[in-house]
Amino acid sequence: MFVWTMAYRPFIIGGNCNGPIGIEVAVGEQIPLGKGYFGYVVTSPKTGATYVAEAETGAFVGNSIAAVRDDIANAADDVMQQQMADARKLRKTAAKVDAADFWQLMSRAQE
Repeated sequence: MFVWTMAYRPFIIGGNCNGPIGIEVAVGEQIPLGKGYFGYVVTSPKTGATYVAEAETGAFVGNSIAAVRDDIANAADDVMQQQMADARKLRKTAAKVDAADFWQLMSRAQE
């Protein structure tokens, strides 16, 4: 599955230095997140940190199933629909990067 997140990419010429980056990862069983949304738990091979990837878009949406379920339970449906639409668009522009680079950037974000 292709998963992605927003990252600081200072070498983008002439544009926003923040952009989506992603990699292909193996995923396990799909997990219900609430309100008809599903996700997967992805574990960093570099740090062991966990991330929840939304199943349709592959976007990282949190660090634990419990936190993501709580966010979804408390979110307005129209806001969730807009976030999904935005995530679908961003996914299409995500730069595919080397897995080592991706996880290095993710570990820096945890600092």
